[in-house]
Amino acid sequence: MSKRRTDQCDQMKDFESTKNQYEGRVTELDSKEKQCDQRLKELDSKEKLFEGRAKELESKQEEFEARVKEFKSKEDEFKGQVKDLESFKKHFESQLKGLRSKEKQYEE
Repeated sequence: MSKRRTDQCDQMKDFESTKNQYEGRVTELDSKEKQCDQRLKELDSKEKLFEGRAKELESKQEEFEARVKEFKSKEDEFKGQVKDLESFKKHFESQLKGLRSKEKQYEE
């Protein structure tokens, strides 16, 4: 074989080796791309789940805030009723005191 023929064979072997490395790298990158796509789908799914839970929590927070307002309103109403009862009690005690005073006057 001639030197030229040997060089061509060596070049073909180098080319085939480089081609095989390139094809292996392409296959590896395709596999990584598929993994990335799968991971992206998983993250999208988790994001949707997170958004759903966030909306649920916001709804529960709004419900809780409404219940707190209702409780404060009932508390204010209760305090008003307590004041009314205290006023009624004072008025009753005053009337009772007046009646006892009149009773003493009649007894004397």
